Amino acid sequence: MKKIPFIIITIISLLIASVFMFWDRGSTSSELKFTDEGSDVTPTNSFTTLPIPTSDGAIEVTDVTTLPEIQNVGDDFYRLTGTRSDSAAGFSFVYAEFDNSYAIALEKEPLAATRIAASQYLLELLQITQEEACRLNVLVGVPFEVNAELAGVDLGLSFCPDAVPLE
Repeated sequence: MKKIPFIIITIISLLIASVFMFWDRGSTSSELKFTDEGSDVTPTNSFTTLPIPTSDGAIEVTDVTTLPEIQNVGDDFYRLTGTRSDSAAGFSFVYAEFDNSYAIALEKEPLAATRIAASQYLLELLQITQEEACRLNVLVGVPFEVNAELAGVDLGLSFCPDAVPLE
């Protein structure tokens, strides 16, 4: 029961992010640079950290709100620019500051490879381990137009035990 509000809030976050993603296509804001086909996507940062409380104790993560690639889209929601569907990465991120949750939208097939790239990017962006990432509130979803069958399903991070298997 505790996960239902989180899932609803995260789905709303993904929807808000999608609106801004398509609305902001002409923006000239600072964006992350990606290599061809989204391979070797590596954020570089040396910014402040933030303790994220979990049931097993706090996890020290990069405070994404201080990154130049982050755009405040209002109401404590932050979108990582440069990961829109027009980029080579094929995924986008939203951070909800009010509950310290992250939402990742997988925006291109093959979903398994895109989820692996997005999961790895999250580790590098936040400067955390796989085990720590699995303790955070992270929703990994896919828009209906990318995969109608999996739309609305929390796929989980690729390396977490509760992740939905993808082929």
